[in-house]
Amino acid sequence: MFTVAHRTALDPADALADTGRQALSIADALVAAFPRDTEVRGLRAVIRLGLARRPARVDHTGTALALDEVDRTRWDRELLGAGLDDATLAADGDGRFAVEAAIAGLHSVAPSFERTDWTRIVQLYGALEERWPSPSVRVARLVTTAHAVLAGEAGAGATSLTEVERELTSLETRGPAYASRDAALALADLQWRTGRREHAAQRYRDLAEVIDVEPLRRFCLRRALTPP
Repeated sequence: MFTVAHRTALDPADALADTGRQALSIADALVAAFPRDTEVRGLRAVIRLGLARRPARVDHTGTALALDEVDRTRWDRELLGAGLDDATLAADGDGRFAVEAAIAGLHSVAPSFERTDWTRIVQLYGALEERWPSPSVRVARLVTTAHAVLAGEAGAGATSLTEVERELTSLETRGPAYASRDAALALADLQWRTGRREHAAQRYRDLAEVIDVEPLRRFCLRRALTPP
């Protein structure tokens, strides 16, 4: 429920139809039943931290924002603190949701996009991929690897942006629909960040034709129309 809400309802207008909050209610019930279970607490941490950061995912026009454009002062600090408490308890485990909670926690405590510990997040996505080898996890690992390389972090290893692009292209053309969309967005963003603005603009124009999540469609159009 939360994954669907996170991908399709970046700024839900109807509280009664907010499946993200409904997912949190179910997670609260699970924690009440299994308060010391690290996976249950990790699951709630992921939901809490995602909801805490949700208010900053779009601007005043309802257009989605890239991670480096987000105003972190708009995050829900109370919910953020509660999510970090859950993530701390979940850290005693090593299951899928414990790892996801650790990733969400690192994003949540980073003071800025530039000061995010990309190397550690790449490592955690590698661990998550071992536990849950989903195409979406692979895309996320590749995206964070690209950020680490662009930031010049030594921990990025020998991975090159060319390798990242090759893997993302494979997922775009042969992955399931949800991973294909994410890979296409990641490729456009990578071209944008590496100065290939004309190629990126074409990608964004193409994506705007097929993406049906309005905030994301507006984001693609904004980047497509931004001068090089």
